[in-house]
Amino acid sequence: MQRPQSAANLHMEYRMAADNAAQVYSDLSTAFPLGSFPKHASRVWQYGMLAEMWGLIATKLCGRKVDYIERWRTGQ
Repeated sequence: MQRPQSAANLHMEYRMAADNAAQVYSDLSTAFPLGSFPKHASRVWQYGMLAEMWGLIATKLCGRKVDYIERWRTGQ
C-alpha cells in the first residue's frame, strides 16, 4: 500500500512535470517552427493545471505561510 503524499509534494511533482513538458514543447517549436504539437501542448496545460491546483491546496493547508504558486512564478 502506498503512503499518501502531501499536497506540497504533489505540487512539486506536477510542477517539475509541467516545466519539463514546457521545455520539450519549446524545443520542438524551435526545431520545427511550422509544426503543430497538440499532444505536447495538452500535456503542458494538464500538468500546469495540476501543479496549480495542488499548489493552491498546499498554500491553504499551511495557513498561507508559504505561497507555492508565487514561489513557482518567481522560480524558487
